[in-house]
Amino acid sequence: MSFQAKFNARTGQFARPDTRDPSHMSEHARAARMSEFYFDVGAWEKQLAEQGGSIMGSAEGEEGKKRKRPSKKDLDRFKEQKKQKKLAKTAWLRT
Repeated sequence: MSFQAKFNARTGQFARPDTRDPSHMSEHARAARMSEFYFDVGAWEKQLAEQGGSIMGSAEGEEGKKRKRPSKKDLDRFKEQKKQKKLAKTAWLRT
């Protein structure tokens, strides 16, 4: 049989084993504590686990989808648009 104790350096006494540890300061723990007042967090987490662990659910085909990189033609077009916009903004300087 083994025992585990926590020693509080501030008070110089052993703390009860059911006292809070630093994990209660995490953002997730804080959000869960505040949400438990209004919602049934346990049931929500259970439902979330059943549907795949994602808030939005798991849509087929979206897992490996990456953003399409712009082509060289698109980059040149974007640069030209930016240049034209800048010229239009500063046209009053050249009159």
